[in-house]
Amino acid sequence: METLKQFTSRALVILFATVVLCVPAQAAHRVLLFNNFAMDKILEMWPDYVESVNNQARGMENAGERGAINQAPLRSHLNQLLREQPTPEQYGDGFKKLIAENFHPAGRTTFGSRVNTSAQVSAYHYLLRKDKKLPIRHAMALDLARQAIPEAAAAGFYEHRGALWETIEYNPWLWLSGMTSEGDWDAPNRGCMQGDLAVKPGVEVRQVKEVLEICPDFNAPSVQALMRGVRSGWRWVGVHGVGTHAIRIFVQKLEEHMAARPKFLTMDFVREARYGFAHGTMIGPVPDVVEAMKKYNLYIPIDAARSLSIEPDNCRQNYVEACFNFLAPVKTMLD
Repeated sequence: METLKQFTSRALVILFATVVLCVPAQAAHRVLLFNNFAMDKILEMWPDYVESVNNQARGMENAGERGAINQAPLRSHLNQLLREQPTPEQYGDGFKKLIAENFHPAGRTTFGSRVNTSAQVSAYHYLLRKDKKLPIRHAMALDLARQAIPEAAAAGFYEHRGALWETIEYNPWLWLSGMTSEGDWDAPNRGCMQGDLAVKPGVEVRQVKEVLEICPDFNAPSVQALMRGVRSGWRWVGVHGVGTHAIRIFVQKLEEHMAARPKFLTMDFVREARYGFAHGTMIGPVPDVVEAMKKYNLYIPIDAARSLSIEPDNCRQNYVEACFNFLAPVKTMLD
């Protein structure tokens, strides 16, 4: 059994051998980089580290071998290995404090969010058993296919559990609103636009369309998990939907699944499920995309604040003037 002193020493050694960077990949999330010494220590605790990271290192080649982590669930897994974790009760107390200090003063009574660790799920259900309620109503979306699990397990994560999603009527305090996978479709400032928006003169087309823009990678286990989840009846919710072509690709895949399972994935089922995205910062009024949104009753929020704060520089640097017509067209979309 490892002593507390040994555990602390191990954590500190790896901490000081780690560099935390903020880079413009994956919507500016942090990247952890490890030197060789830290890698050796991590592999002792996490033998399949390289495979786990490579499975989810979108846009990075050989990230596992190079000692890099750019996915939040894997950073959380490493944190669980390095530090003693709070009990469900402690986690629940922290959640209550967060809500009391930040949500209640703002008048918020309900929120929806993804959960990407099992500790979150355990804590919420602990509070339900103990208090018979949560401090706030919570629409919880599972983002658990990106855990440190083998590729085959990740790809079938939702399909093999059955379609467990619910609505608020199931439990007014906590309900499973669907499955999600944060940045696995496209990402803010890197929206999947493709032919919907031209590159401005003087800018290399390949640099924008093949490097900057992120579109779904159907070889990624976490994307396969989403597709197999849709096919098996899961509700799609909270996945990044930033660019118009990203929405078009989803609709194409949805229609393929509906054609393959016409008695199950009916038009009524799809419209009532109301599949939802996140951000919508570059969802301009492209006719076929707008028609598909209406036809299938897709929920796409138009995050005006984010559209007008992080996307204009992207427009100025990379795209033609028409780019600005894609930013938060709330009135146009309502019409």
